[in-house]
Amino acid sequence: MKPRAEPKYLILLMVLNSPFRSHYDWGIRFPRAIGGPVKRIDKRKGGGRTILIVDDNREIRRAVSQAFLSDGFRICGEADNGRDAIRLCRELRPDIILLDLSMPIMNGLQAAPELRQIAPRTPIVLFTMYANALQPDQAAALGINLVVSKYDALSEVIEKVHALLPQPPEKAEGVSA
Repeated sequence: MKPRAEPKYLILLMVLNSPFRSHYDWGIRFPRAIGGPVKRIDKRKGGGRTILIVDDNREIRRAVSQAFLSDGFRICGEADNGRDAIRLCRELRPDIILLDLSMPIMNGLQAAPELRQIAPRTPIVLFTMYANALQPDQAAALGINLVVSKYDALSEVIEKVHALLPQPPEKAEGVSA
């Protein structure tokens, strides 16, 4: 009688049964022998731009941080409520703000107008499980540039963030700086 083989796909199945679409959403990369081919995030890189991540869930902040770090962004700060986000925005002046909707003390809809006054040109992305509940014109009235769902793949969220940020001018070939 052969010994029972250990399940190789147990971890993958546990992650795939989460509310997120795949293990790529969490920035987890399995070896080819376990999880199949490794998916690479587009290497356009954030170019060292800074992001302030605001979410009351530590695991969500960690996953989002890892995804943005892997794309070349720098995490300038993290907050778990809107009040702390306002304080950090004043201090750090991030290039982009990723803001949760539902948080204790001050939620994302309450914090967004104040964040917009502090940083009028900084894109604010509302990152929420309730993306369909907020109409785009309502979000724009509060100073929110984009509403994305937490159910979207983080690679898609990063692509949408890239679209919001002004692109640096391309260096002319043969011209040294």
